[in-house]
Amino acid sequence: MEMEQRILDTADELFRKYGVRSVTMDDLAKHLAISKKTLYQHYTDKDALVLKITDATIRRIDRDMEMIRTESDNALDETVRILHYMRGLLQSFQPTFLYDLQKYYPTSYKTFSEYRERHMKNSILFNVRRGIKEGLYRKDVNPEIVARLRLQQIEGSMNPVMFPPSMFNMVDVAHQSLLLFLHGLVTDKGFKMLEQYAKKKSLSLNPVKS
Repeated sequence: MEMEQRILDTADELFRKYGVRSVTMDDLAKHLAISKKTLYQHYTDKDALVLKITDATIRRIDRDMEMIRTESDNALDETVRILHYMRGLLQSFQPTFLYDLQKYYPTSYKTFSEYRERHMKNSILFNVRRGIKEGLYRKDVNPEIVARLRLQQIEGSMNPVMFPPSMFNMVDVAHQSLLLFLHGLVTDKGFKMLEQYAKKKSLSLNPVKS
């Protein structure tokens, strides 16, 4: 079990640093100073390893999101906390991470897509409904539509074809994407509160950089 965890931790680190496609099983074995035979005793192929790491990453994100949800004071506090959490998360990944999954590891990408469609959508939906009840989000929006639009916005902001890493910083794209979303959703009360969070956490409220 100790060796399996070493393999997972090392593979996760290398995938984040160099990209999923770039790291081979040979690279991983050399980095771990073990034989390929030992590596394949734990994982039959790279697809199996990538799937295991994808599952672990999803569980970690889900756990962290639940903690943020329960510890936040209101819907906007939750959203701002998530923004900072996602900023750190995105900085730890190669910009093409999801693109690599989609193109070369369809089973892992399907696992992530199912998580996104189920858990992420429900999390956004909960936040929108919470914000409406708290008077921070507009009452004239359809929470289900808003949640689905936000999901599409998240997916688009992480698309390396739409936002080439050579031209855009994925963290900046995700940041401005969320701010544009909030600008269309908050009430006057919500905007004032958002300004307060901005002062506390050095959060720019301008959705377009000048």
